Amino acid sequence: MKYSIALLAICLVAIVFLLVRTTNLHSALQAANQQNDRTLADLQASLKPAEADLAKLKDTLPGLGEYMTTFQLHLGKLWFAA
Repeated sequence: MKYSIALLAICLVAIVFLLVRTTNLHSALQAANQQNDRTLADLQASLKPAEADLAKLKDTLPGLGEYMTTFQLHLGKLWFAA
């Protein structure tokens, strides 16, 4: 009987310890998650100027039609040269 009461007390202490530990880990996880969200928001904000620069560069690059026209012109010159 004494052993069962001692075993029950040890189990209760272990349960309380695990509950406290779980609560602490949950708080730490929430803090880390908030930090990650802030970091992600900062990274997304820093990417906006780069995306704007990329959009400007895409507008200045020649398209496929210009490459094909130039290629056709050069092949025509090679044809007549041969």
